[in-house]
Amino acid sequence: MSVQGAHRALPRRQLFHRDPDDLYTLPNLRRVSLHENQFTDNLGSDLGNLSQIMQLDLSYNKFTGSIPDVFGEMRRLESVNLATNRLDGELPASLNFRGGETMQVLILTNYLLIGVIPPWLQSLGSLNVLEISCNKLDGNILPWLGKLDNCFNIDLSNNSFSGKLPVSFTQMRSLNSNNGSSKRSPTEGSHCSAIKANPPSSPLDWELWLGFSSCCAYVTVSRIVH
Repeated sequence: MSVQGAHRALPRRQLFHRDPDDLYTLPNLRRVSLHENQFTDNLGSDLGNLSQIMQLDLSYNKFTGSIPDVFGEMRRLESVNLATNRLDGELPASLNFRGGETMQVLILTNYLLIGVIPPWLQSLGSLNVLEISCNKLDGNILPWLGKLDNCFNIDLSNNSFSGKLPVSFTQMRSLNSNNGSSKRSPTEGSHCSAIKANPPSSPLDWELWLGFSSCCAYVTVSRIVH
């Protein structure tokens, strides 16, 4: 098999294996889709051998352990979906997506992840979709999250966040109309597809939240934490 520009897609085959070791020996793979199988064991450091990978979907398997800090050499990454596995622990503070300028989709939902939102997310300036729902993340929703200007789908729901919704969320360029006017409010025309997060706790914050969320196609607020 030629692996130059190749991809390997084996979704929903109910494959049973400890981990996809064979794939890790194909460094020129561009796309790997193994979602909805029965892979188990740790992801392992050999995942980092896929240095040319652009799209990685290992969702809906049974991988365990922590997320390995191996993404530093994956400079072409555009999409990572590790949703609904059995991964746990904190997101590595040192996790380094050196190809952050190309990353568009990051989905890390439905784990047992703990700790705060890691600061390395700030480097993903091209991110369109960020989903980290259904974990055990805590702390504040920090203002810099609202500065991911290209992000139009953010799901932070079903965590244990506290504090106020940052004003910066109403200033995201992706929530403004296509005419490029920076003076328009979020309710005056935008194309946000979704926002999910914990609801604000004060009337003033609710006014801000409702003005922001009215521009979205759907909104979910959940798990109030006082």
